[in-house]
Amino acid sequence: MIRFAFGPLCVALVLVAWLHSAARAQEVPPAPPLPPEAEVSPPAGDEAPNLVMELGDQRWDFIDVFTAYRPVKGAHNPATNMTVWTLELVKPLVTGEALLHESIDGSPFRPVFLDEEKIVLQSDAAVQITPVAGQPGDRLRMTVELPPAEIMKDVRHIRIERRTRVGF
Repeated sequence: MIRFAFGPLCVALVLVAWLHSAARAQEVPPAPPLPPEAEVSPPAGDEAPNLVMELGDQRWDFIDVFTAYRPVKGAHNPATNMTVWTLELVKPLVTGEALLHESIDGSPFRPVFLDEEKIVLQSDAAVQITPVAGQPGDRLRMTVELPPAEIMKDVRHIRIERRTRVGF
């Protein structure tokens, strides 16, 4: 009787060991952790002056969007209370990125209006852009509708921020 119990027990142990080794062979090793997103610091020295530009009484800061766009020139039209900037693309955008930049609600740019002490007076405004071609050296026009005169009289800094990380 001991022999009879010993035989099925051995078979069961062999079966369990075989199933365990088969399961371990099919285990997928854990994926290595993803590296942290690379942060690109704004250029310094000779490259930096084009990222903060003066227009009238305001300093326009394009540092947040410098990885994709550089300001070329700007003009303010007091009659329409609009400012128009020409921006140059400095890196290639794939088709999906260019389409997102054109279709994102309010454009990929968000102007933030600050006073002399850099206190936010208004955190957004209407922005329109011309189509984005996606090739370095291509230019687009960004039109910003400025806040009313009672707010603009205190604005000294205008920071252009990105609404998305895609394409920047």
